[in-house]
Amino acid sequence: MKYIKKGVEPEFLKNKKEKLDKNASYDDLGRKIKKLLREHLKAEQGEICCYCERRLHTKDDNSKDYHNEHIKPKDRELYPHLATDYYNIVCSCQGNLKKAEISHCGKAKDNWYDEQLFVSPLSKDCESKFRYNDGGEVFAVDGNKAAKTTIEKLNLNCDKLIEMRKMVLKVFYEEELSLEELIRLVKDVLKEKGNNKGKYQEFYTTIKYLFGKYIE
Repeated sequence: MKYIKKGVEPEFLKNKKEKLDKNASYDDLGRKIKKLLREHLKAEQGEICCYCERRLHTKDDNSKDYHNEHIKPKDRELYPHLATDYYNIVCSCQGNLKKAEISHCGKAKDNWYDEQLFVSPLSKDCESKFRYNDGGEVFAVDGNKAAKTTIEKLNLNCDKLIEMRKMVLKVFYEEELSLEELIRLVKDVLKEKGNNKGKYQEFYTTIKYLFGKYIE
C-alpha cells in the first residue's frame, strides 16, 4: 500500500458542493462530477489503485476498471458528513466487477471500516506496516494486527493479485542482470510520478520493499 498525499480539493467539486445542502449525499454530486472526480483521483495517485497498486485502466469498451472509494463509508447511517469530503475519497480498482471475478480492494472492503483495524493509504506511515516476498504475497510487519486485518478485508492476497505481483517482479529475478543494470532498472521503475509521465510503477511498494536497498 502506497501513501497517498492528497492535494487541494478541485474547484469543480468545491463549486458543486457549495450549491448543495450541507447534508447532501454522494449521489447528489451527480454523474458528471463523480466522473471528473474519478479521473482527478486517478491522476493524483499516479494511476495506481489506492490499495493494491495495480494499474487503473480504461477497458476496450470504454468502461472503467476503477471507482471512487470512500475510506470511511458513504452510508448515511455511518459517516454521512464525509460522503462528499474530498479528503475521504480515493480511487480503487474494480470499477465494474464481473460476477465470476473475485473481489478485492474497495469492492471487498465495501462498507467495512474500523479505525483501530484498518490501515489507510492516507496515513503517512502506511507503507511501513506491510512487507512483501518474491512470491507476490503481502504480509503484516511484525504481525501488526491492523495490517493483517486490512490484508484480509481487502483480499490483498487473492490469487489474482499474487500472480500480478509475480509478473511485475519477473524482470528483476529472471533476467541475468549485472548489479549496475539492476540498480539502473530499480531507479527507473521507482521514479516519482513527476519524472514518469505522471504515473507510478505498478506495485510500487512491492518493488521498493524488495529492491529499494540497491538505490539507498
